[in-house]
Amino acid sequence: MQFAVTAVSVGLIVGGLYFSVDPSGDAVILETPGAPARLGTQDTSATAFFEVQGDMVELTMLFSEPDEPSSVFRTRVRLLDGQSHSVVVGEPDDAGGPHRYNFRRVGYTVEMRVAPVKTINASLTLSQ
Repeated sequence: MQFAVTAVSVGLIVGGLYFSVDPSGDAVILETPGAPARLGTQDTSATAFFEVQGDMVELTMLFSEPDEPSSVFRTRVRLLDGQSHSVVVGEPDDAGGPHRYNFRRVGYTVEMRVAPVKTINASLTLSQ
């Protein structure tokens, strides 16, 4: 019995470490303040750059569609070390569905990552 509990515990720890080592999705590291980087999918792209203001990093993100040059969404956020910010951008199902752009501050760098979002369809049913 003790062996089984130990084996299950070790398995859970190893599994947790395995899944936390490298999150899925493409990644780009912003290392220099003011220098932009771009990351994208088939139907959208994100361009981001940051500025350092004291202990805060001010991150500016521009989201666009390659086929629609006038379709640009701009947002800005301030991050402390270790904080992250996510933006989910919807895409047609034939393009892979929605994607999550995640921006995480690590020291005085920002890690950009994009990965598909698994959606759950739900319906609202009113019962009487």
